[in-house]
Amino acid sequence: MKRSIFLLIFLSLVMGQKIQQVSLKPAKITQKTDVTAVVVPAAAPEGYRYIFTWFVNGKAIRINSPVLPSSYFKKGDFVWVAVKLVEKDTGKTADYAESLRVKVLNLPPDIISSPPSAKGLKPGDTYEYPIVVKDEDDPPDKIEIKLVKAPEGAFLDGNTLKWKLPKKTGTFPFVIEARDPYGGKCTLSFEISIGKKKVLPQGTE
Repeated sequence: MKRSIFLLIFLSLVMGQKIQQVSLKPAKITQKTDVTAVVVPAAAPEGYRYIFTWFVNGKAIRINSPVLPSSYFKKGDFVWVAVKLVEKDTGKTADYAESLRVKVLNLPPDIISSPPSAKGLKPGDTYEYPIVVKDEDDPPDKIEIKLVKAPEGAFLDGNTLKWKLPKKTGTFPFVIEARDPYGGKCTLSFEISIGKKKVLPQGTE
């Protein structure tokens, strides 16, 4: 019994001077997110401290901090962290561990413009909507815009949607997609209702 208790105490002391795990948070990294090293145990044992060394594509970043700002990496880079557990007094390394290497993900584009009102337009007039897309990758990706769904006669002139308003009344749905070369995309759906008294976009999302 005494031997078992002694063994448990010994193992507890040994494990107390070991890094059990190092991971990165968030699990999915983009250029908009700082990266945090999550160390288990969270606090170093008494008399010890953690030293952090960050790596981007194998190059060491001299920041002794559990947080790596997003300004240090870009899309496609590989990020990881190495953590040392060292004695405060002597600087002697008691343990060492590394996180997994995580690839910085592509950011999808975002349609930041809203369809303008078509109020005051008459049948035969041309409705125009200049589509503005933002991409936060550095450098920004080349974005392709296309009409996924649109009434007859609607087309894209560059990044501007143009549509000659028909004489018939009704509600006409539009779906616009913006896509980058890496599979990132976003869509915008809205409707234009044509009645006797008004011509307005509705249900913009």
